[in-house]
This record gives sequence, structure tokens and C-alpha cells, in this order.
Amino acid sequence: MKPGTIGVGDMEAVFENVSLLSTEFIPSTERIVGQENQLALLDYAISPLLFDQPSDNILLRGPPGTGKSLCASYIAQREVGSLLDKGMSAIWVDIDCRRTRTESHLLRVIGHSVRQPENDLSIPERGLSKDEYRARLREYLSDNFDVIIVILNDVHVPRDEELSGLLRTLRGVDECLVGLLGIARDVRNGAPTIDTDQWDRKFTYDPYSCDILHEILRARLDAFTPGVVGDDVLDEVVDRASADRPNARRGIDLLRVTGMVVAADGAERAEPSHVEHATLHVDGAQTSDYLRGLSLHSILLLSSLATVTGLNDSNPRTSEIYCQYEVVCERRGVDSLSKRRVRDLLREHEYLGLTDRSTVKGGRGEGNYGVHELRLDPDQIIDIVEHRLD
Repeated sequence: MKPGTIGVGDMEAVFENVSLLSTEFIPSTERIVGQENQLALLDYAISPLLFDQPSDNILLRGPPGTGKSLCASYIAQREVGSLLDKGMSAIWVDIDCRRTRTESHLLRVIGHSVRQPENDLSIPERGLSKDEYRARLREYLSDNFDVIIVILNDVHVPRDEELSGLLRTLRGVDECLVGLLGIARDVRNGAPTIDTDQWDRKFTYDPYSCDILHEILRARLDAFTPGVVGDDVLDEVVDRASADRPNARRGIDLLRVTGMVVAADGAERAEPSHVEHATLHVDGAQTSDYLRGLSLHSILLLSSLATVTGLNDSNPRTSEIYCQYEVVCERRGVDSLSKRRVRDLLREHEYLGLTDRSTVKGGRGEGNYGVHELRLDPDQIIDIVEHRLD
């Protein structure tokens, strides 16, 4: 079956509490496995806010699925709960920097996230200068909150100057303490470029072992009706979620979608074949989710990469991708970007986990050059891209 072909089945027969497998679910302490030390370090770093003192800017780095977002959300929620218990006004927000890359856009998204029903914030999508966005958000935070904790996911995606402006704006709030937690995903070919001088503390998250991943996923099995998921299926999910490196987020996604496949199939018990079908769907869904956050030129460039890869049956050079990109832009009546900007966009695709880049030593007369590899099937990428463009 193709990704996205899962039908509607009897979900209640399969799941008892499917929310336990949601990416937005923040587990209780006893459900968090293998992160005791990281939670303690993060709790200590953010705790000055409890005592009406500013906390450091904190950066969490590591590969996908290593618990960065989980730990940040857990600590932010617990910290805000403690502040509310003390009678203080506090809130935490989680911002996706893949979809909000400029300072003005980031300020608007934060503003929309903190607006209170009884005290609205006027922060329109356009028509204000950057300074006015800054002033309105600062004033609103000062008037309505004692503390705000801001989680910035994929903080390596915005340009340094945009991120620097945002951090200065938030640190410039007079009557409200701001806790900042940045999350940057390391990729296989190295860490994304990020100005670490902007962050006072840096915590590194290493991949889980397969045994720890097994424990993490077992702790979520009460999401299912008893007997639906056995050890054979759990082992299959762990194997597939560890193909590149153990990835807890991917494992949880696979468990949830496997349950959906079982429900659509009308089966009483999950089988390894259901996990295989779920894997196809998860890969396609994750790609679609990434593409929804990309700009038009990022989409056109990704389509160009997929097209050249399919034509050559090999990993294309940057120059080959750019030539196809110019053709696509001309066909759609869009002005193409410079080669330098295209290289930046290709780097973003790598950071998002859609591609891998490697350097080929061409030898005398040819020199070294970069080639780019899609991490998913080119035909699948082209289908998703064309659907997005339509």
C-alpha cells in the first residue's frame, strides 16, 4: 500500500489511550526512560526562574529521537506548574523554527501563542515594522506574565541574524523573566552550523541504546488494548526505528501507525507485516510534514534534486541540481535564486534529514565536488512535491 492509504477502522478495539503515542504527549516521570541525568541538569539550569532570577540561554543538541524535545517540554511544563503554584503568572510555548524563520514571523507566532482571552494582543500578520512587533510583544509579556519559557525547536534553521534579533528582543523584556531553550538536531554528516556563543549552556544528547529504546516503547504499550501488541511486534518496531540509529520519536510514530493499520485491517492482534505497512506511511508522512514548512524555492529545489537523481540513477552534483532547478523555475514562471542561495537551501535539506551530502575527490583536473543523496525514494518525493505545488 502507498503512504496515506490507511483507512478508518475500529480504533477503540485497538487503542485504550492513543494520546500516549502522540508527539505532543508529555509523559509523567515514571514513563521517561534513560534521561534521568539530562532532566536533572536541565532542571538545575532553568531553576533560577523559580526564585525570580534570570536563567541562562540553554541549547540542547543531538540527533533526532534522542529526547531533546521531550526533556525540554517536560521541564518547561513542570517549571510553569511550580510557578503557578507559587501564585505567579507563567506560561510556556513551543515554537517550530522550520516554519517560522524570520524574527518578525517568530515574534508573531510567539505573540499568537501567549494571547489571553481576557487581554488580547494586536499583532497583525503584516503592516508593522520589526521594531513595532518587538515593542508590542515586550509590552504584552511585561503586562501579563511574570515568567515565560520559550522552546525553539530546530533553532539551527533560521539565519544567525534573525535568531540573534529574537533572543535580544526576548531578553529585553523588562517585567517578565524569559527562559530560552533552543533545540538543534545534529545530522549524520556533522552538526548544523549554529552560533553557539549565543547560548550560555549547551547539553548534548547521545543516541539511545537499542535496549533503552525497547524500554521506552514498552512504557507506552498501555496505549493499546491488552493483547494487541506482542513482543514480536515490539521487537520489529525497535529494529525499524534503529535502522540508522535508535530513534525514539520514530519508534513511537511506528507504534501509533501500526495500531492504525491493525484497526483498518480489522485484525485482533498486530503482526510484523503491519509494522512494515506502517513504516511506509510514517516515512511518507514525515516527508510531507517537512515539506509543508519549506519555502517555494526549497520545494522547487527538492523536486529538481529528485528529478536529476531519477534521470541519472546516481547522486547528482550541486551544479547538475542547479541546472534542473533553473529549468523548473522557468517552466513555472518563477525567478531563480543565485547559486550561493541554492547551496544554502541544499544545506537546509540536509539539516532537515531529507538529504545527505558527501564530497567526491575528482582527482587531477577535476578537483573535489559535492554530491547530494535523497534519503527517500525520488518518485515519492516528486509525487509529494507536485501535490504541494498544486
